[in-house]
Amino acid sequence: ANEVGGFQRNFSTGNFCRHCLITYAQRHISLSDISFVPRTRWQHDMIIDRITTNNIRATIQSVNNYSWFNDLIGFHPTESLPPDIMHDTAEGVCPLIISALLKECIQKCILTYAEIERRTSSFVYGYYDSSNKPPPIKKQQLTYSNIAGSASQKLCFFQLFPIVFHDVIDQLTLLPLYTIFREIISYIYANPIRKSWLAYLDELCKQFHFMMIEFLPDNVTPKVHFITEYPRSIEKYGLPILNSCIRFEAKHLYFKQIANCTFNFKNPLLTLLKRHQLRRCLLSDSNPSSYSPSMIIRSSKSVDLFELAIPVQRLLNQYINQADSVFECSSIVYHHKNIRAKSVIFHDLAHAEEIPIFCQVHHLLNAKDKWFIIAEELNTISFNDKLWSYEV
Repeated sequence: ANEVGGFQRNFSTGNFCRHCLITYAQRHISLSDISFVPRTRWQHDMIIDRITTNNIRATIQSVNNYSWFNDLIGFHPTESLPPDIMHDTAEGVCPLIISALLKECIQKCILTYAEIERRTSSFVYGYYDSSNKPPPIKKQQLTYSNIAGSASQKLCFFQLFPIVFHDVIDQLTLLPLYTIFREIISYIYANPIRKSWLAYLDELCKQFHFMMIEFLPDNVTPKVHFITEYPRSIEKYGLPILNSCIRFEAKHLYFKQIANCTFNFKNPLLTLLKRHQLRRCLLSDSNPSSYSPSMIIRSSKSVDLFELAIPVQRLLNQYINQADSVFECSSIVYHHKNIRAKSVIFHDLAHAEEIPIFCQVHHLLNAKDKWFIIAEELNTISFNDKLWSYEV
């Protein structure tokens, strides 16, 4: 985004932020003491005029030149380049905090490198997280503070960290740092976001920035500052999750893997284009409903009504007859939402406190061209701050 907007691509010097005029030397200043001047259209245009008029090759306030989209109507570098939560959180701050927490475990002799690798490799992920299962964390990764994995894998591991290490997190002094950033993530990844949340989110971001300066001053990178820009960004651009580059990066990864496998250097673009088109044709032919919002059924089988539990039979007797055919499936995908038997899903919000209500799905049944989801409503007992999950 910095290159597209005509800003410098180096984040380790100068005014690294494209939204305000903070400098790299000022990144350790707490935002409770000072607020940095935001960039404006008028100021940016003045800098561009100065650079082009005097033919200056050096950057001024980290502005190099015109934006690529300078002639695009309605586009301006200071207003049309929202932040990207994938690079700022999943690939930015999340690995920093994970690495710091695990290093503290090592320094306090709570866990060894071998135990950390064993836990991260043997942890059993649920169905909805299995596609984002991260690789085991090894000693070399912690030594160089470089957690391996894709953005989705890092975010998945960050969210499940207190569950993987549930028996040791109470002994970590950096746990409050994890907790506050976990809460920040729950807000900026939310869909939808209420306007009334933004003031509280702004205070959370300032508190997180202050705690990073206090506990991990060497890890206060520019991306830590970018987190503090999200309340204003949400107010200006809307949901951060809709501005994420994660879909682009996923497709880009696919093309990079194909380019490495083919070893074709004559016309790689044509090769990638053909491979991609053939793949989409294969997927479209094997699954005609992949481009439609209709329901997708998996593992359907015929069952007798009397084989089901008595309470389930009583429920179904209100809608079907004993002679009707009943089919049970393991999962259905409806409007891109995957519902599986035995899974626990969110159902509703209760009371003024908006306590979430969860249901456990027992059966997915089809009879007389109608779908019946037999689920049990669970009682929400409390919210565990340390595990960052609800107890039901």
